[in-house]
Amino acid sequence: MSVLVIGADERIQHAGDTFTLEVEVDPSFPEEEYEISWSLTKFPNHPLSNGRKTTIQIRQQHISIQFQINCFVTTNRDWHRLNNGSDDGLLFIIKVLPPI
Repeated sequence: MSVLVIGADERIQHAGDTFTLEVEVDPSFPEEEYEISWSLTKFPNHPLSNGRKTTIQIRQQHISIQFQINCFVTTNRDWHRLNNGSDDGLLFIIKVLPPI
């Protein structure tokens, strides 16, 4: 799993903002052979759309200097590269500040 700390200007969000992330999987892998899922590290039950793109409504409960968003790629195979049941992943870290 890779960690991506989003650049200083792009990674600062405020409660009340809408934040969108999109990933691109190596095009040599057919899209029907994997799925992409998203989750929030501290809020695993917070619903996020799955697929290449997800949008997060930033709330006051998300205020943190290291708000973490997980993206996992899981193939349809019976075995997986990572012990969490996925084959690859990214951890996005952004800073969420109080509303302006």
